[in-house]
Amino acid sequence: MLPPALTSLPSLQTFKRALNIRNYFADRTIWPKEACLLTKSNLQALDFVINRFFMKLFKTSSIDTVKHCKEYFGFDLPSVLWAKRMQKFEVKFCLYLSSA
Repeated sequence: MLPPALTSLPSLQTFKRALNIRNYFADRTIWPKEACLLTKSNLQALDFVINRFFMKLFKTSSIDTVKHCKEYFGFDLPSVLWAKRMQKFEVKFCLYLSSA
């Protein structure tokens, strides 16, 4: 069942903008050395921007609706992407150290 905000979907151009923003944030945390410099407050600020973008995109003020929309479209928050990339980096780094 679709969340209430998805009954009137935004235009294709608006959705493409959302995907471009997703790629923008994904590219910004690609280097682990730079990603390590992100503090918890920095990640929360990035998450806030994404949540507000979705609130405006779907014309809602409900964070639950925003969460459902992000899940439906498979849109991860920057803090989630950062955690995944850091974990991947740590695994590769440990493998590198053990092979040296």
